[in-house]
Amino acid sequence: MATHDYVIDNQTSANARADINNVLQAILTNNSSSTAPTVTNANMFWYDTANNVLKMRNEADTGWIIVGYLNQTNNQMEVRTDVIQAASGSGISVKNSSGTTIIDLSVASQATAEAGTEDTQVMTPLKVKQSIAANVTPSGWEYVGGATGTGTTTQTVSGLNIYRTVKVLVDTQTSGNATNTVSAATTSTYRTITTELCERFDGSITIHNWNNADAPSGIKFVDNSLSTPQDYPDREDGPTDEDERLAVRVDTSGQELNYNEAWNVVRYQTTGYASQFGTYKFRVFGMR
Repeated sequence: MATHDYVIDNQTSANARADINNVLQAILTNNSSSTAPTVTNANMFWYDTANNVLKMRNEADTGWIIVGYLNQTNNQMEVRTDVIQAASGSGISVKNSSGTTIIDLSVASQATAEAGTEDTQVMTPLKVKQSIAANVTPSGWEYVGGATGTGTTTQTVSGLNIYRTVKVLVDTQTSGNATNTVSAATTSTYRTITTELCERFDGSITIHNWNNADAPSGIKFVDNSLSTPQDYPDREDGPTDEDERLAVRVDTSGQELNYNEAWNVVRYQTTGYASQFGTYKFRVFGMR
């Protein structure tokens, strides 16, 4: 621990030698002391041992700038400042010891905020508002996942066992008869909720009490508001009456949907002749 006025006085050789050693010690220890040096100069360092803070004198030689806090117990340095400025327009990345970015100190774009998949960028109040507006309906439904595309498809959305109610929205338009199936599963064994052979298949399916942990003995039941399918006259086995179209309380074996399972996944499939496929929208929302 040493401070010095950085002036070597005229003195005996022995005293001059001690004075030089003292000034070198002050330099070596960054002027370590529990009190500020009495003689200061612009841009000099001072390690404040009383507070474990490394400081630097400002260019006007009128005050101290905190460079960082040194945690002497864990051998770590903490940045303590009101302003952090990136050296370039690419922003600031905080990385772990392996070089992996854990925080990207740049504001997410609106598209990134609405997608809700980025896990390192920061969210401002505006971006949070935009994300909520894009993913939560006024009634409290949270957008979980889905897909939009053209052609044959098998799309799944998982992570649904945290919701009490799940709403499945389907909107398709084909150029011919296509088979559209919505089913649910715990992990991979799917039970069919509804299957329709039609040109158009749209509307919603609401699955109540999805999370069986809330009511282990309860019955999971389904509300179906699918629009009337357009059936071809030459298909006698097509869905031609309301009872057949809305028979969604049973699985393919005719069993009522009352399985004691914490279902977690919903799947949408469309199959048929490739030339008949049009566009599809498959979206899944959850309410806690």
